[in-house]
Amino acid sequence: MLYDTAARANELLLLDIEDLDLANKEAVITGKGGNAEHIHWSSLTAGRLPGIIAKRSSGPLFIANRKPTRAPAAGDLCATTGKARLSYRRAAELFKTATTRPDGTHHTLRQLRHSRLTHLAADGESAPMLKAKSRHSSLRSLEPYVNPSRQDIKDMTNRHDPNRRRK
Repeated sequence: MLYDTAARANELLLLDIEDLDLANKEAVITGKGGNAEHIHWSSLTAGRLPGIIAKRSSGPLFIANRKPTRAPAAGDLCATTGKARLSYRRAAELFKTATTRPDGTHHTLRQLRHSRLTHLAADGESAPMLKAKSRHSSLRSLEPYVNPSRQDIKDMTNRHDPNRRRK
């Protein structure tokens, strides 16, 4: 879901089941600065959400795999399972463990957002669309994600060559 939506990890971890519009594959999140913003996901994420939600109908979407040792805030506790909202620290630990290679390198949660935006840019999505998907406030903030390869630039040049053969 993190890769699919290009959302910030902390935004997704704050999602409650009630925030989801499963039929339309979207949710309202609290974005940077406290603004209510929409995120959208594909059918791949849509197919996985029922397993994450299970038999719950309210409370945190992402919950820890064990009951808390300290009392969490009321909004961070799942009434059905008694488990607390998954913290950023724990999510980062789990992701690090899942992505650690034999040489010790691993991925981070932040890299999922970066990778998604980079892949969308490489697939030809426009800067305004990337800005809308990522909910960045300016086009300038997208610069780290838009890094066309030499081949991408060559292909673009060839597509716009006035003497190219048309199929």
